[in-house]
Order: sequence, then C-alpha cells, then structure tokens
Amino acid sequence: MVLSGSATEQATLGTTLPQYKLKYVAIDGTEGAPQSGVVSTEVKVDGKPVEAKYAPGCATKNCEISREWTLTASNYTPGSHTLEVLATDGVGLVTTKTLSFTIAKDEIAPSLTTTGAFFSGPEGWLMQKSYAAEAIAKDPKGYGLKSLALKIDGSTVKSTTVNCPNGGCSASIATTVNVAGYKGGAHIGEVIATDGAGNTTTKKWTINVDPSGSVPASEAASTLEAVEGTEPKTQALAPTDEVVPAGEQAEGNDPGMESLGGGEFATTGIPIEATVSTGAQGAMVIETEEQDFEITPVSGGGSSPSSIVEGVSVVTPSTHSGTDTVTRPKYDGLMQFQDIREPSSPENYSWEVSLQPGETMKPLEEGQAAGVFFEEEVLMMLITAMPAHDVLGHGVPTHLSVTGPNIVTLTVEHHAGSFVYPVTSGPAFEVGYSTVEVIKPPPTGEVRGDPTTGYQAVQFVGAPEVGGPEGEGAEASGARPPHRNVKYVECSLAEIEVPLIGLDLGGCELWQRNMKVHFHYNGFTAWWNEKQVHPNCTEAYSASQVSQALEYCDWRGPNFQPYGAGYHISAQLALNLTVTVPLIGYSKQNFVQATAYLYGDGYASPLHQTNAICNPLSSC
Repeated sequence: MVLSGSATEQATLGTTLPQYKLKYVAIDGTEGAPQSGVVSTEVKVDGKPVEAKYAPGCATKNCEISREWTLTASNYTPGSHTLEVLATDGVGLVTTKTLSFTIAKDEIAPSLTTTGAFFSGPEGWLMQKSYAAEAIAKDPKGYGLKSLALKIDGSTVKSTTVNCPNGGCSASIATTVNVAGYKGGAHIGEVIATDGAGNTTTKKWTINVDPSGSVPASEAASTLEAVEGTEPKTQALAPTDEVVPAGEQAEGNDPGMESLGGGEFATTGIPIEATVSTGAQGAMVIETEEQDFEITPVSGGGSSPSSIVEGVSVVTPSTHSGTDTVTRPKYDGLMQFQDIREPSSPENYSWEVSLQPGETMKPLEEGQAAGVFFEEEVLMMLITAMPAHDVLGHGVPTHLSVTGPNIVTLTVEHHAGSFVYPVTSGPAFEVGYSTVEVIKPPPTGEVRGDPTTGYQAVQFVGAPEVGGPEGEGAEASGARPPHRNVKYVECSLAEIEVPLIGLDLGGCELWQRNMKVHFHYNGFTAWWNEKQVHPNCTEAYSASQVSQALEYCDWRGPNFQPYGAGYHISAQLALNLTVTVPLIGYSKQNFVQATAYLYGDGYASPLHQTNAICNPLSSC
C-alpha cells in the first residue's frame, strides 16, 4: 500500500492549511504472482473511522483499490494526530499504513503589498486627478485569501473574492482611482486582505486631497486642517488654546473672531480692535488710538461665503486662482495666511495700506518686512512675511517688497521648485509695542566680565512719544504709543571732572538712551544708540559727541528659551560708551552692561527662527 498527497507533505506545506488530500493505493497480487486481491479499505484517525468502509470485493484476482480522502482541519483539535489506512484482502489479511499529522490554528495574517502612484503620495497628498493603484495579498501556508478590498472613507472602490478550499491562494486588484471625486481635506484609505481563517491585514492611511479650482469655505478649511496634520508649523486654524498659554489668555491675550453678519467679522479678546470684510474687496481695518489702518487686497477677494473655524480663524475661499485666505487675530494685529493649492496659482499677493499725511511705507529686514513710518522715524505699523513652506515642511523662498507708495507685495516663489501643494505663507500686520525691561547692573551669574558699578537702578522701558505734529506729544494727543519703539531714561547722573583745570561740568552723564527693537515672527534685531545729553550740559557738549558701540550681545540667563509669545527671553549686552568734550579736550570711556528682558505680545509660533537677538544694523 502506498500513501501520497498533501497530507504526506506537511513538512513542506505547513500545518495550517484548511484541508489536506490523502491518496492511497492498495495492491494484492500480480500476473506473475496472483493473489486474492484487495476487497476493502478503511481510514481511521486516532483509532476512529473517519470514512465509511469501502468494500467493493474482488470477483476475480489481483484486485487493487485506489482512493482519495480529504482531511478537513476544522474537524480536529489543534495538535498531533495519527492517521491509519487499512486494506483487507480476499482471505482476511490486513495491511495497515500509519501517518502522523499535525493540526495548527492559522493565526498568521496575509502579506499585503501595494504599488502605484495612488499609494505613494508624499504624506498622503494627492491632487484631484486619476492615479493607478494595485494591491497583492498572499497567504501561501495558510487558509489562503478570501477577499481583498480597497476602500475610501469606508466605501469600497475595488474588491475581489477568492474561493480557496485547499488554502495558500493569493489575490490581487488593479484599478485607477479618480481623486477628483473626493473633496479637499483628509480622507481615510484602507486596503483590507482577509484569509479563510478570518485573519486580516489592513493598510490604513490618510489620503490628503489638494482640491483644484473654486471651493467652498468648508472645503478650504478641511484642506488647511489636513495641511496642519502633516506640517505642524502651519497654525492657520489652530485653536487659541494651542498657541497662547492659559496665563496669557487670562491677562488679555485671548484672540478670537466673531461674525457681525453680512460677511463682516470682528476681533475679540485682544487690546486692538479690527474688522475683516470678506466680500469682493476683502478689506481689513485695524483700529488704533492714533488712526485706523485699512488694508485692502489689490486683486482677488472672496466670492463665496466665509466661515469662522475654531472661533479664531476666518476662512475665505478662492480669493485668488487656486488660493484661499485665512485671517486670524494676534495680540497686536492680524495675520493673513495664503493657502496656495495649485502650481498655477499666482506668486504675488499685494495689499494697499491706507496712509495718513506724513506717513510713508519703507522696506525693512532685507525683504522680510516693511514698515509704515510717521515722518520717516516713528514706526506705526510693522508688516512681516511669515516663512512659506509646503506640506512637507520644505521652505519656499518668500520676500516682502514695497511696490508702490502704499502697496506691499508678498512674493512666494513656489514656481521655482518642486513643492508638494498646498504651500502656505502670508503677512502679519502689527501695531502696538512690546514691553522691555532693562536691569542694571546685570544679575549676578548672568554676565560675562565684571559688572559695572555705580548703576543700581532698575529701569522700565516705557512708551515713546507718539508721532504727530510738532509740539504734540503723548500727553497732548492721549494716543497710544506706536509699535516697537521704546525709550529708556537713565536716572543716574554723574559729574565729569577735568583734573588739569579743576573744571566740574556737573550732570553731564547721559540723560536719555533709546532702544529700538524688532521682535517679530521672522527675525528680530536690537540696537542702542545715544540720543541726548543732560540739559544742564554746556553747548560744547552735544549729542554728536557721544558714541556707543556694542561690545557683545548674547542670549543669557536662566529664563532663556526660544521665542514664543508670552515667554520672556533675555539678552546680555555690553556697551562701550565714549563721551567727549572737544572744547576742553575731555574724553571718557566707560563700559556699560545690562540685561534686557523682552516679553512678546504675539502668538507662540514654531515658525520663528531663534538666532541672536542683537544686530546693530542701524542707529535709532
């Protein structure tokens, strides 16, 4: 008797197939040596018959029986078993063949492989066009594939089923997915492979759809939410709680937006008042005590209704070709994000800023900022270019330029490289000023070199005089100080003595110092410069004869941390101060050290790049 079939090949096929075939051939006698022949066969497992006894008999001689029996794994408990095949000849002689086999539960899920552009979009980002998709699932030593399906948002896009009674079967699907049928934003993609034992392998991922053409506000918002899911630096729609610490919110930095109806929105929770119109003109108005700044897009403007997201961001869809706009307030102004969704979208976005008599707009920070100045000196509004990046975080070259007397243009050079869309950028329009506290001498342990003695006062940088017609200062106008210019008055006056002639000029140390600060998202600079001397000094002693050089400036102190609104940062400064009185040949050099603590008044933002705080680019 000879046994064959898959039941004898478990060493190769494994022990987890759903069924095995057993073939057996029983022979009794040949022409040269005749015998009574095989008259019956029987199959037993663990001593129990599993097949009805087959007994066709043998009417002549040399009869043989050849049969096949199926071992169904589900009929047996996992473990080792003994199979017996018994053959009986015409005179009652019995031959038995024994085979050991093992039943193991199939707990191994199928393997799954996906190929095609549909599955290879970076961070799942796809445009609204067709993509090839192919999936292959295998289960060679198990029950075999039963089904394979591709789903989007729970709905089946393509599927196949397999009849695999003997196990080991594979399955595949190949299709073309038209992503134009899905709205912008995040969708759930799934490929699910299931074998006959119920084991499942699932490839699940987020499909981020970048929509083309005009979209409603809800779709624009969904797209931006997907952007923030793959690139955390984008915070266009982030709730205030995620960008402003609770302590700051309680102290009055709790930006929000409310609808006024008719496409008009207004800021809440911050000191400044601003309104945003989302109609064809799309103007923004930032109200200060000095004036109202009206900022109007030169071209574009939303034609579809806008909506508020997370109570803080106004989403205006399709303000330009393939571009949506998000406006959100910050402590001292407004930020406006351009969500550029298509490679064909424009690179230039311009705004017209209303200027009052005596005001001019000038570029700053080497193409990264612009300012509105009163009489060329007092900064009334700071406009900065927030860094642009695609959904993978790759930086996109961006600059801000003054392209007309009152026109500021943001250029996002997304045509210049291979970027994954959408690309997000935008300007910030800021008014008001930041608080700066200057301590002299520097706190012990925080200064490089020896502290300067003789300075014991703690100075608080207050508001500068408000720019206005000659003779009108802050008291006269009652106006709020402009942005980022801060004044520091030195209260300690020392006498200058000239030993050779015994002349005591008295009170001729510096009376006033100015500190100008740029402290914003894209960069920051700080510099000091002498402006005045004490009024008791003689005419021979003038401000032009006072010089001050920055010896060093560095981040210092235990409170150092990267920039984020509401987080204080500090810098250690050392100044080389020289006072000269040419009339009497007097010259005195002194080294002044101080620690400057700056408190931001905008949002915490990972977009900000932490560099050195000091950069003496200009005099005040």
